[in-house]
Amino acid sequence: MICERIHFLLHNERATQWLACLAIVLVTAFAYHNSFSGPFIFDDLNAIPNNSTIRNLWPIWPVITPMEGGGTVCGRPILNLSFALNYALGGLNVWGYHLVNLLIHISAALALFGFLRRTFLWEVLKGRFGRDSVALALAITLLWSLHPIQTASVTYIVQRAESLAGLFYLLPLYLFVRGLEPNANRAWLWAAVGTCAVGMGCKETVVSLPVMALIYDRIFVAGTFQEGWRQRGRFYLAMFSTWILLAYFIVATNSRGGSAGLADELSTLKYLQTQCCAIVEYLRLSVWPSPLIFDYGTPVILKPNEYLLPGVLVAIALITSLIAAWRKSAFGFFGVWFFAILAPSSSFVAVVTQTMACHRMYLPLVSVMALAVFAVYSRLGRIVFLFSAVAAGIFCWMTIQRNLDYRSEALIWSDTVKKCPTNPRALGNLGGIILRANGYAEARLLLEESVRINPRDANTRSNLGIALFQTGSKEQAIKEFRMALELNPGKENGHLNLGMALVDLGKINEAEVHLQEALKQNPGDGMALDALDAIRLKREALGQPQR
Repeated sequence: MICERIHFLLHNERATQWLACLAIVLVTAFAYHNSFSGPFIFDDLNAIPNNSTIRNLWPIWPVITPMEGGGTVCGRPILNLSFALNYALGGLNVWGYHLVNLLIHISAALALFGFLRRTFLWEVLKGRFGRDSVALALAITLLWSLHPIQTASVTYIVQRAESLAGLFYLLPLYLFVRGLEPNANRAWLWAAVGTCAVGMGCKETVVSLPVMALIYDRIFVAGTFQEGWRQRGRFYLAMFSTWILLAYFIVATNSRGGSAGLADELSTLKYLQTQCCAIVEYLRLSVWPSPLIFDYGTPVILKPNEYLLPGVLVAIALITSLIAAWRKSAFGFFGVWFFAILAPSSSFVAVVTQTMACHRMYLPLVSVMALAVFAVYSRLGRIVFLFSAVAAGIFCWMTIQRNLDYRSEALIWSDTVKKCPTNPRALGNLGGIILRANGYAEARLLLEESVRINPRDANTRSNLGIALFQTGSKEQAIKEFRMALELNPGKENGHLNLGMALVDLGKINEAEVHLQEALKQNPGDGMALDALDAIRLKREALGQPQR
């Protein structure tokens, strides 16, 4: 009886599909079972604990119009709404945010599986891939969902921006493919338009979706752009019209608070040079994901011997992908997929706050895994499933291990400094964490190195001033506090830190000026009030007039 049921499941197409979906859910959930306790870190803090727009779901307008600053939620209403829903259900309990991130990732994996399986059944691919459509789709999906580089978009809470955009990229494609099938209800296509519009409110990554849908139609279904447009012109007009929403979000936020666009010191050419190296590194990490770096900082590649070879490799890959796509090859479609999705962040338009980031590979990784599986399957046949199972097992183990690095701020920044010791932001953040734990001497070394590499970070200089003061270098500390204020005159606690240091050195006249400024910034500040009272009493004792 049991053997008969197993035989039925393995030879019943619908049952096999459901088993594959169950495997995706269970194995992906297992890979992230130890990710639920990781605290809010780095950009999480501004997007969630310090984000006043997610405190109330009503009125809804402030929730869906986060337009100020350059934070992760800026100009991304669907992302901000998802955080608001999380807050409404569980406040700042990190467990709930991690759970939603995992559910988004699993949903995206299921959408990818459905999209791939149906793609392999088109007439142009069926003869080559049709008999193993479920197994091929499952292999690619598991390699993608279990790959440890995805922790940057799943375990790191704020990068729900990437996974949510991924879901609303893959889901419209799945709906689109359903709508292309013979005798399909046109409602599938219009559902694709609606979910595409939602995706535009998640992240700029989704901008290439209408283009990829049209390319897909040409390669796998219609045969030409003209025929695809003739049959589904109104649908494509609706898809491309969703760009209006994205344009509004970008313009209304002034290029997302200045975080996207070209800075004076970062030209188009410099950024492109850097991205050639970044893309090659992303591809290397796709094959062997080590070392995974939480934050690369803002490195810029300037030396020809560093960017010329990567640039040539990227150009060859891009040209090959375009030629293959023009020849209506599935390999070409996934090659173009890779570059189209990376284009918003890894081409000419600079993301000045991060020139490299692992989370950008969330969707492009699909093409790498698909091309790898295609290549092995074409040469070796079904043995690819054995290789895929082994690789998926390794990826799952590496993901579980990587999740451990997110257990605390100190751990993730320590890991980053170890792997990227010249990253001033990592050095500064780790130094700040150690400083708050009263490890002044160790913090001082880290902060001094951070300031040496990047002398224009006001927050790091302020923290260095505290570390210097606490380790006895008080005059040097005052210089750092002054520099921090020069770099950022409105810096929180900047005047307070300088005022308190000046009081300690007996420079009460100057100290009083800064303490008064501190009170203007933060009326009722206890430390500033106490210090001003002490100055007043000292003047009274010395018989000096009050100022």
